[in-house]
Amino acid sequence: MFKIINTKNTINLIFGLTFFVFALKFLNSNVNINEVYDSSKNIFLVVTIAYFFFCLHVIANFLRWIKFLKLFNPNINTKYCYEPFFISVALNYALPIKIGDGYRILKNSDKLLLNKKEIFACVILERLIDFSVLFFLFFLGLFLYYKNSFFHDHSYNLVVFLTIIFFLAILFIWLTKKAYIKFKLERFEYIKMTYCLIFNKKIIQIILITLLSWIFEIITFYLLFKFIFLDVSISKILLSHSGAILSIALPSGPGLIGPIDYTLSGFFNFFAFEKKNIFIFITVFHFYIFLTFFLIFVSWLSKNMLYLLKNRTNTMD
Repeated sequence: MFKIINTKNTINLIFGLTFFVFALKFLNSNVNINEVYDSSKNIFLVVTIAYFFFCLHVIANFLRWIKFLKLFNPNINTKYCYEPFFISVALNYALPIKIGDGYRILKNSDKLLLNKKEIFACVILERLIDFSVLFFLFFLGLFLYYKNSFFHDHSYNLVVFLTIIFFLAILFIWLTKKAYIKFKLERFEYIKMTYCLIFNKKIIQIILITLLSWIFEIITFYLLFKFIFLDVSISKILLSHSGAILSIALPSGPGLIGPIDYTLSGFFNFFAFEKKNIFIFITVFHFYIFLTFFLIFVSWLSKNMLYLLKNRTNTMD
C-alpha cells in the first residue's frame, strides 16, 4: 500500500493539510459555537434521518462496485468485496493522501480472481461516471437557478451551446471507439479495458445505480436544507451539493476538511444564508464523514479481534 504514496500524493498531503488548517481557522472565526450548539439540539432527529440516506448513498456505491467487478468476473465472490471497498472509503475520508482507491486496487485482487489492471479500469470508469453525473447535476442546478432570465436573455446562445455539445458528444464517441480499436500497446491495457467497460451493455445498470446513489445524498442535503436553512430550493441544493462534491477532487485534510468547506461557504453566502446555520450544516456534513469512518474502523477492528480470538482459542485447544 505504501508504494502508491508517490510525489503526487506527497503534494496532495501538503496542500491538503494546508487547506485543513485554514478551513478550521476560517470556520472558527466566523461563528459563535454556543449558538451553534443550541440550534443543533433541535434538529437531532432530522440529522439522524438524513444520515440514514447518506449511508444508503455509500451502500449503493458498494453495490455499484460489485456490478463493476462482475463485468470482468460474473462469478465473483461478494464476501471478498466488502473489506477492500469500505476500507478504501474510510481511507479516503480520513487521510489527506487519497490512497483509498489504491488500496482497493491492491487488496484482494487475487481472491477476486481479477488482475490489478482490471480493477484499475473499474476505478477509472467509476470516477468518470461520478464526475459526469455531478457535472450534469451542477449545470441542471445552474439552469434552474437562472432559468427565468436565461431563456429571456440567452435563448440564441442556448441553442448554439446545445448544438455544439451534441456534435462534441458524437465526436467523442467516434474517437473513443476508434482509439479502442487501435490501442495495441501493453502499457495502455488498462485504458483499453476502460473503453471495453464503457461499451458494455450492462453499463446502463451501473449508471442507474449511480443516479440512485447521488439521489440518496441529495435527499440528505434536502433534509438538512429544510431544517437548517428553512429552504428547499432544488436549484440551491443541486448547486451546493454538486459543487461541494466536485471540490473533493482537490487536496483536503482529514475528514475532507478544506476545499469542501470553502465551496459550501461560498455557495451559502451567495444564497444569503446565516453564518450560524452555514456552520451547522458544514459541521453536520463532516460529522457524517467522521461517523462513517468510525463505523467502518470499528467493524474492521471487531472483525480482526474476533479472528485473533478464534485462532487463539483453536491454538489452546
